[in-house]
Amino acid sequence: MLHHDHSYVDHRGGHVLWSHFRSGVARAAYRRAALEAAVRMYRDVAEIGDPERGGLALLVLQRAQLAAEDVGRLLHTLAAKPSWERLTRSTYEDLDRIFEQALSEPRLSLGPFLLPSMQEIADEHLEPTATRGFQRLVRLSEARIEHQLELVARFWLRYRLVAKATMHGYPIVAGKFLDEPPGAGKLSELARKRPMSGLWALAVPSEANHQTATVATTAIPLDLGDEAVSGLHVAGKAAIKTTGWLCEAQAFTIERGFARTTPLDLVDRLAADERDAVLALFEQRGAEWSGR
Repeated sequence: MLHHDHSYVDHRGGHVLWSHFRSGVARAAYRRAALEAAVRMYRDVAEIGDPERGGLALLVLQRAQLAAEDVGRLLHTLAAKPSWERLTRSTYEDLDRIFEQALSEPRLSLGPFLLPSMQEIADEHLEPTATRGFQRLVRLSEARIEHQLELVARFWLRYRLVAKATMHGYPIVAGKFLDEPPGAGKLSELARKRPMSGLWALAVPSEANHQTATVATTAIPLDLGDEAVSGLHVAGKAAIKTTGWLCEAQAFTIERGFARTTPLDLVDRLAADERDAVLALFEQRGAEWSGR
């Protein structure tokens, strides 16, 4: 798509980054399909042993974590002057910091979603019902985004080392092989220090310190039962939804030359008169307030 103001696009990160935002909904759909397929395999497969079923649970973990990584990279990119290079060169440490901030200062993480402030809405001098409706819609959207970001941040910080290990080697041992004779030597000793029941595995990722020429190995027990996988599923869906919101807000405002936008996902939660006023204004202004 051509844009009438190339300097504005450059100010917002450039045409390549804009294209990345515009394709965000399609990427989110791909992530969603992959996550749901993994969950179905875990739940529906029959006549399979615990180690194999645990492997399918780890596939759910990996796909949910990829979705969380999408969110972290976008938030890191938009935390300073945005650029394609900032997106593609972000590190896991950058993502750790951005997710830690999402937990400690959640209001700061709302900035990239470009929601208007209450005063900015008031300054539009809309009729009172529309003003109340938009302000309530923004507050609902803020609460939803903060909740989703908290889910994603806690998930990322808890499982990042394990998810990385599933993509770079596979230092994970099924709990069955640690619990049953003949055991697995030192790994079984580590497992006995962290007893778990049900379907589980032990991750033993290692990180090298090249300055001290040492390797540190961490033993991380993983619950892979139904309830745990349901939690992974929820976190993955939250990450996918958040990516869609974020990319739509950025792409829509760049395309239209707007500074702010309000998604309409939660408009049905408004009182009937507020909802009708908001939707009427949406139609009148040609989606000026909405990045849906």
